[in-house]
Amino acid sequence: MVWFVLLTIVVFTVGPWAVFNGRLYRKPIFLVIWGLGLALCGGFFSYVLENGASIPVMASLFPELDLSARLVGFTVAATGGSLIASGIVLQTQRLNRTDKIAADRALQAAKELLQSVRDSDAELKTMAVGLSDEEFLERLKAIRRAYVSATEKLVNSMEKVKGLED
Repeated sequence: MVWFVLLTIVVFTVGPWAVFNGRLYRKPIFLVIWGLGLALCGGFFSYVLENGASIPVMASLFPELDLSARLVGFTVAATGGSLIASGIVLQTQRLNRTDKIAADRALQAAKELLQSVRDSDAELKTMAVGLSDEEFLERLKAIRRAYVSATEKLVNSMEKVKGLED
């Protein structure tokens, strides 16, 4: 009976890794569901073996049944827990990567906005001769407001990117 249990443990622990080829191993929900399934199967199998050990006929035929039940319970539950933890870590890594990509895009957009404000400023300098004083001051104030806003967005984006890198 111990050999049967050891073979079952090998199947329960090595089997999932044979299934996780291709794209399946990169899906966190699949890892968590597979881990929960393994933990439940291991618990049920351990329960059946423990109940079998309490039956005198079974205990006389298979004296190591209680040991087998504990071995199955610990090993398969550990494998299931490992898969659940792997799924959680994979999901966390995926979310972190998504946040970092969004922060990098926001930083790039802030840089482009700042560059467009600088281009507007350069354009205003070339057109300054043909504008009235009021119109020039109005455009200059608008460019300064846009410059402050773009600089704030750039600083906030840089802080967010730096925070995600740490």
